[in-house]
Amino acid sequence: MTDALYMKGIIDTYSMGEAGVLALVVGDDLLVGPMHWQMMAQTVNAIHQALTSGRLTRARLDPSVRRILLLKLHMG
Repeated sequence: MTDALYMKGIIDTYSMGEAGVLALVVGDDLLVGPMHWQMMAQTVNAIHQALTSGRLTRARLDPSVRRILLLKLHMG
């Protein structure tokens, strides 16, 4: 799970979408960051583009989804 992707040190260098993609690429399962619908849309679009281009793969994301779903099951 990331720390807040909207922190000044991050958004001074990366867009919210790029920060989200980079976090997923390196192995984070959950992103903390989008503070309003525009940031959420930017992040979702960036992730979609990364998947379309092959920069991010389903093989990378599927284990994260599996871990999240198992945690939800465990927590009820």
